[in-house]
Amino acid sequence: MAADSTNIAGEPLKDLCEGLDPSPTNVRSEEPKKELDSKMEESAKIGSYMKSLLEKYEKIRGSSPKEVGVPFWDLVVISAGDESQETWYKAQLELKKESGDLPNVPYLCVADPPGPRIGSGGSTLYILTKLREEYGVDMDTWKILIIHAGGYSKRLPSHSCSGKIFSPLPIHTGKGGPYQMLDLKLAMYLPFIEIMVPGVFITCSDDIEVFNIDNLKTEGKKGQSITALAHPSSLYIGTTHGVYVMKDLSLNHESLQDITTCLEVLQK
Repeated sequence: MAADSTNIAGEPLKDLCEGLDPSPTNVRSEEPKKELDSKMEESAKIGSYMKSLLEKYEKIRGSSPKEVGVPFWDLVVISAGDESQETWYKAQLELKKESGDLPNVPYLCVADPPGPRIGSGGSTLYILTKLREEYGVDMDTWKILIIHAGGYSKRLPSHSCSGKIFSPLPIHTGKGGPYQMLDLKLAMYLPFIEIMVPGVFITCSDDIEVFNIDNLKTEGKKGQSITALAHPSSLYIGTTHGVYVMKDLSLNHESLQDITTCLEVLQK
C-alpha cells in the first residue's frame, strides 16, 4: 500500500509534465490535492503577473521608454534567413513603427550570410560580429535583445512569408494594433531587463514563457555569465528539443518554478 500511495502522489505532477489535465477528481489522497491546489494558486498568480507585463508594455507602445520611465532594450535585433526575408522584416517593422505599435528604440534586422544554413548559434556569432563592427565598445554598456526569426516556418506554411515573429495573436488591449509575436516577446521579457547587467538576451520567435519572478531571488553569482529559461517536460518531448541537465534532478514539488544550476546542455 505504501508503494501505491507514493505512485499516486506523483501522478498530478506526472500528468502536468505529460500535458494532461491533473484534475483533483483524479487524486485519491488528500495530500496530493493540497499540493495541486497550491500549484493552481501559484498558476493564477503567474497569470496575473503576465497580465501586468502586458499592461506595462502598453504604456511604452509608440512612446520612448525612457520618457515613460520603463526600462527597455537599448537595441532589438531580429535575425533573418536571407536577404529577401530581411527586406520583408524591415518593411513589417516600418509598418509597426508608423502605426505606433512599437516602443521607440532602434530595431535592426540582420540576414544570415549566403551559403549553408548556420543555425541559431552561427547566427548569434554573426550578429555579434556585425554589431561590434558597427558600434564598437559602445555596445558593451547596452542591453540587447536578439530574436532568432530566420526559419521558413515549414510546419506552419501560412506564416512562411511573414515569419512567425510577425504572426498575429488574439490579443488586443485597445492601444495600437492587434498583437503579433514580436509584441508579446517585447512584453514578456520586460522584467529581465531590470535585473540583468549589460549584455545580450537571446530568444527564438515562436515560444511563449509564463512566469512570476517577483518573489524569486534573481541575483546572479559572481562569475556567472549565462542564465537560461527552461521548463520540465516528459522524456518524449525532450527527445525533440534541447535539454538542460540540472544539478538537482529532483523536482521541487512545492513550487511551479525555481532557479537551479545547469550541468550540461544536450542538443536535439
